[in-house]
Amino acid sequence: MAAAIGNSCVKQLKLVRRELTSYESAITSCESDISGTSNGGDNLPALRGALTASLSTLTRLLDDFDGVVRADGTSGDRRDKNLARSRDLRNQRNDLARDISLANTKADGALTTRNRSRLLDNHQQHRTSTPDNPYGHVPTQREPVSRADGNTRETHALSRVSAALDEYIESGLASLGDLRDQTGALKGAQRKVRDIGVSLGLGGETIRWIERRTSQDRWVFYGGCAFTLFMFFVIYHYLG
Repeated sequence: MAAAIGNSCVKQLKLVRRELTSYESAITSCESDISGTSNGGDNLPALRGALTASLSTLTRLLDDFDGVVRADGTSGDRRDKNLARSRDLRNQRNDLARDISLANTKADGALTTRNRSRLLDNHQQHRTSTPDNPYGHVPTQREPVSRADGNTRETHALSRVSAALDEYIESGLASLGDLRDQTGALKGAQRKVRDIGVSLGLGGETIRWIERRTSQDRWVFYGGCAFTLFMFFVIYHYLG
């Protein structure tokens, strides 16, 4: 079980590093957009939120791994290796947390500079579009956007959306892999508990009764959730 949780920690570390790389790239794009004319940095809040959530998941996995290792009653090289691995993963997590904190500070500065530039540009455009003599102002026709420019902007927008979808899909696949690992670990723990119960003198009928009761409780929980959602719908539909 400790090995499965440790592998989940390693996968989550890789995911956090990838998200941090994307976050830093977006910060660089925002810093290069000094004039604020492009959309560089618009996805910084979303990337920061995803990165914070991934780091929280990593911290929780490390806490679980550390708890399992310390609760292991065995002694010897295996336990020592797990303890050393836990300390190493914790150090890597702390390094990533420091890098993320620095990146957040950098992102705040880049967004402040870009927003200030946009505000100044909008103010300048407003002054330019308001002449001293409104009767002497001759409206000029806006320059048409060429088809090539429009296609280029659309391609860039689709590329950003595609990259964001790839990140979300990759994060979902990593979470799915973690859930599969945890399911296998829980099944192993269930078999161990059953073996312990048999060794303590519990009969097979008693163990099967406990499993049936657990299954019944699960269906009662699902039924309660469905009933609660139905009541929410009725209240919203007739009283909302």
